[in-house]
Amino acid sequence: MARAFSDRERRMVEKSLMDTGSEHIGRVGFSKTSVEDITRSAGVAKGTFYAFWPSKEEFFFACLERAEQQFQTEVVAPILGSDSHPADALGRLLDEVFAAMENYPIISQAMNPDLIQHLSRRIPPERLESHRAEDRLEFSEIVSSWNKDEFDPGISPEVFDGLFKGLMMMRLHRNIIGEDVFPDVVRILSRILSEGLKAVSEKRKHPEDASFPEHQS
Repeated sequence: MARAFSDRERRMVEKSLMDTGSEHIGRVGFSKTSVEDITRSAGVAKGTFYAFWPSKEEFFFACLERAEQQFQTEVVAPILGSDSHPADALGRLLDEVFAAMENYPIISQAMNPDLIQHLSRRIPPERLESHRAEDRLEFSEIVSSWNKDEFDPGISPEVFDGLFKGLMMMRLHRNIIGEDVFPDVVRILSRILSEGLKAVSEKRKHPEDASFPEHQS
């Protein structure tokens, strides 16, 4: 039986487990990481792990949510808080999302379809739905923050969310696209999307101008 911890000890042990576990999972993958690997790296007993999380899946989900919060604070907030045009900020954000796959490996792991299916069977449905709702809220806040007089491409938060997830899933096919060209493909697609949405926004503001491309909502 794991011994009782003080609040300070709990915070320290929890952080140690999440730090070492995230690093291990990011390096070798979720399926190749055991609870023993995590506790051994953190220097705690296996029973201690279960005093914090009921399963490795719940642990991974906690690590994922922490990484996503860090990404929001360290990357998303500064970009969205800049004075850049919203479409330009969107392009930068797309670039950073792909960089996050390298800098936040736990987020990269979460893009694996097999792992997504596995987690959907092991994580309580209400927890998964709460996570999806948080994602939708974050994209809704991004869209609602746009000055519609400056930038209004006419897309819903749900579509915006889907655009990001669709682009992120490309990383799973990096070897098919080609390791040597993948960074350039990502960069070009980011520019096409941001500049395209900017053009659509201008078209919506100036429908009489035939120089802008047509857009179907």
